[in-house]
Amino acid sequence: MLTEAGPVELSVPRDRDSNFEPKIVAKRQRRLTGLEELVISLSAKGLTHGEIAAHLAEVYGAEVSKQTITAITDRVMEGLAEGSGPPITAMPGRGDIPVLWLLGSSGFSAQLAGLLGLPFSFAHQISAANTVPALALYRQHFRPSRWLQRPYAMVAVSAICADIDERAQWLSGPAALAFLQLRAGGAPQPLASPEEAAAYPYSQRERAFAREPFAGQAVGSPETVRRQLAGLLERSGTDELMLTTPVYDIKDRIRSFELIAEKVAAGLHKPDR
Repeated sequence: MLTEAGPVELSVPRDRDSNFEPKIVAKRQRRLTGLEELVISLSAKGLTHGEIAAHLAEVYGAEVSKQTITAITDRVMEGLAEGSGPPITAMPGRGDIPVLWLLGSSGFSAQLAGLLGLPFSFAHQISAANTVPALALYRQHFRPSRWLQRPYAMVAVSAICADIDERAQWLSGPAALAFLQLRAGGAPQPLASPEEAAAYPYSQRERAFAREPFAGQAVGSPETVRRQLAGLLERSGTDELMLTTPVYDIKDRIRSFELIAEKVAAGLHKPDR
């Protein structure tokens, strides 16, 4: 079978007990797709090339040599170095290469960013409990590259700032309701207004569940937000913060950014490590 990395020997056993799940194969198809993605995924998890070859043989029945696996991982690194894909003419900035980041919300993406020597941005607003462990994995697996000589991380965090805590909590109501509806199996919908979110007939359990995404985020008055962001900086040791403000009215979003710029940012400092 031909793959992106070369020919691979496949052993196809007979389905004597009719237990195999049928797969649709296009007419005259001779290429096995997905091998490169699988190899990179296993490599990012710390498996050696020999372990990857053994895993592919055991799980998929595919005999892939260590040389082929090396060719796949080397090609990924070469693509990063050379810049694959169609040429882009950026104006201004012709001849400049934009900084490449890897954005993720899991330990896998953290390890991959480290192995590739890229800056890593973690989605704290999606997976707050995994922020510190993921950044630890990123730093543990980091390898210097043409892009970076040392780890460099950013944390994306929900930040809703208002003049008083109660106002900020009220503004966060639409985002909490959207989270509840999405997790209940509904399709994404336009953000409700704060009035609509406040009038929603939550059960006690639903109300507690809807507030879960804001655990570890920054919601409140300038002093509250400063304390929460400072704590996140201390725990994570991140180099940068990216703020996302999921509120209904653009005026409230702008006001939140103004308060953070005027009354919060100056009091935040990256901790010494």
